[in-house]
Amino acid sequence: MEADILESILSEIWSFIKTLFFIMVIIGCILAYIYNKLQRLGQTVKATNSNVLTVIQKRADLVNKLMDIAKEYCNHEKLTYIKLSDNLVNTFKESNAAIANVTAMANNYPDLKANSAYQQLMLQINDIENELQKKRENYNFHSREYNACRLQVPIIFVADILGFKEAPYFDFDNLDKINDFKTDDGEVLKEILSTASNKAMDLTQKSIEKVQEKLKKD
Repeated sequence: MEADILESILSEIWSFIKTLFFIMVIIGCILAYIYNKLQRLGQTVKATNSNVLTVIQKRADLVNKLMDIAKEYCNHEKLTYIKLSDNLVNTFKESNAAIANVTAMANNYPDLKANSAYQQLMLQINDIENELQKKRENYNFHSREYNACRLQVPIIFVADILGFKEAPYFDFDNLDKINDFKTDDGEVLKEILSTASNKAMDLTQKSIEKVQEKLKKD
């Protein structure tokens, strides 16, 4: 009789373990799918952000060369070289101010305005402006795609938990936020799966202990 009871209890425990394992596999697959999808979209957002950084720094470099030419015609205290850094806001604003200053000087110095190197650099800067606009549109496109994915069900319930925050849209006043955008490196997902596995083991262990206690009482 006791053997039949023990066999029945063990069968129930084994059935519980298999069900729990099956549920964990399903949840793990769903989380992995969501994680991979968000990671792929997030990496694209970061790649397009890196392209924006490159263009802004390239623009600043051209502006510095433009000031080199301008200084050959006049020594102006407003012509301060732009320091290239990861502070995109300052780099962009300083470049705008420098372009405005050099353009104003060129209007007062016909020889500077007629300089072929000056004209060539101004054309290159204009091309960079157009390129920057395209990079901006590309970045915002991928940010919208990523953010829209975050709002889908069931992704919306786990996106923040998995370490995928909302991507900021491109604006010349929030370039620092764009540059700070990050996605999870995998540690969050590993921790979640590890915690779930440990809890499953604890539940299984407790079930076995209850069986042992029941058998002792019987």
